[in-house]
Amino acid sequence: MVAELQDSSKSLWGTGTEWREIPLWQSCFRLAAGITSYALCGAPLCRDEKYLKYLQAQSVAVFGGAILINITPKSLRPITGTLVRWWCLYYSKRIAKRCAPYIKKRIDETKTLGAGNNGGRGLVKDGLQLIIDETISRGDPSQLAVEVISERLLIADNASIHSVALTLHNLILNLVNSEPSLGYIQALREECRNVFINAGCKWTLDAVRNLKLVDSAIRESMRVSPFGSVAMARTYTSAKLEFTNLLGMKVPNTGITLRALFLRLGLRRRRSRG
Repeated sequence: MVAELQDSSKSLWGTGTEWREIPLWQSCFRLAAGITSYALCGAPLCRDEKYLKYLQAQSVAVFGGAILINITPKSLRPITGTLVRWWCLYYSKRIAKRCAPYIKKRIDETKTLGAGNNGGRGLVKDGLQLIIDETISRGDPSQLAVEVISERLLIADNASIHSVALTLHNLILNLVNSEPSLGYIQALREECRNVFINAGCKWTLDAVRNLKLVDSAIRESMRVSPFGSVAMARTYTSAKLEFTNLLGMKVPNTGITLRALFLRLGLRRRRSRG
């Protein structure tokens, strides 16, 4: 993960001191796609530029399509939904075709060496291997189809890419727009330098855990600039005319409930400090 993050950041942002314009959102989106893919399926897919471009486009189709459906009048939503479905399928089929040989090879390795042995990869497990192991343990061969595994992997990608990209994007903007005299960036650089040296000039999991200021900066950025104000909307459907939620509010049938996302972030932040 560290090597992938270093290689991607160097190629996208460079390491020189000369002035350089950076398309921040696009670079954060590409970086998020790469590191998410590394965690979920590893190399070589996480370095396949065409695969990563398909992932980014699919993610935009899913979330952009959801927005289009929500702003469409209810009577026209079946039409919008069909168009969005075609939009998403266009990229999901190309993603499946791109990663099919890799998934098939991993399935064959797992069958040969036994589920749970991680395909001879030692103790390292990625998202794809966990999906394959879980599927084999259920004893349903139809679920081991390459297309099915690809779809499950794609769901995890869609859930991760935007959240990582938005968090990183907002963090960078908050830091560069902060008052220079406060020295936030300098303090973070100094902490990273000291932790890196103390870890023997090699990033490890324990070293990352010692980045207290970096962790605090990320959490504070998520609090100040959350990437969403509410969690997923849920529509109440039941034979009952209404129900009472946890706040004691009466919600009618077909009513939509939302949970404030920033309250959840704040609660987690307070708990982590406690």
